[in-house]
Amino acid sequence: MTLLCLGLAAPPALAQQRLRVFELQHRTAAEVKALVEPVMPDGVALSATGYKLIARGSEADLSELSGLIRDLDAATPDVVIETRRSRESNLDRRGAGIEGSVDDGEKRFRARVYTERDDDELERVQRARGQAGRPVYINRGLEVPVRDRSVWSGEESTGVQERTHYRAYRRGFYATATVSGERVRVEISVAGDEPGRGGAAERRRLVTTVNGRLGEWLLLGATQRQSRENDSGLTYSTREAESTGEQLWLRVRLAE
Repeated sequence: MTLLCLGLAAPPALAQQRLRVFELQHRTAAEVKALVEPVMPDGVALSATGYKLIARGSEADLSELSGLIRDLDAATPDVVIETRRSRESNLDRRGAGIEGSVDDGEKRFRARVYTERDDDELERVQRARGQAGRPVYINRGLEVPVRDRSVWSGEESTGVQERTHYRAYRRGFYATATVSGERVRVEISVAGDEPGRGGAAERRRLVTTVNGRLGEWLLLGATQRQSRENDSGLTYSTREAESTGEQLWLRVRLAE
């Protein structure tokens, strides 16, 4: 980590303020800024760009901040990210990969055939190795909660209705683990819905963040399928927000 100190002309009220630029070696400035902000002195203003962290504050505060940043900018360790699914019931409802159609007069319905079987593989752990602070691809589907809010009004009253449903990402996801002591922060992101043009890399977007201790299983999401029958006799699946029938867990540990 390289330090650049700049003395700037300032109004009397800011005469004791100094500007210091920290040039980072191992982590991006945005990553370090997110870790520093919750614990940095109140009188410090911080901004990040690339691998440069720019801080303004008193000499004493900047000296304290310098030690913290130096510790955080150490070489990032390798991590193992593990995922597993579990269910309260061991019945696994899966698509059999067979599609057909049902002709009902003027309408045609497309249906997928499902099989239901006892599957102990729901507890099988999937592992991926990577570097802390870098996205690690997890080749496993992900469902995350999305909250909707709607406002209704009538002649005599109005109200707000909130509903949580689960959005499915079938192409896998990326887990970026940031390690700080015994704690870990994991950002979960997915690739863009549209493929990159001309072979360009797909952009990733953040969908959720979880925090916990290293070696601790962290819950990413929980859903439960419920089969219902509509007027035409066809069944469909729904997901209820508050159920915990199927759970996806994630754990981060340091690689040996």
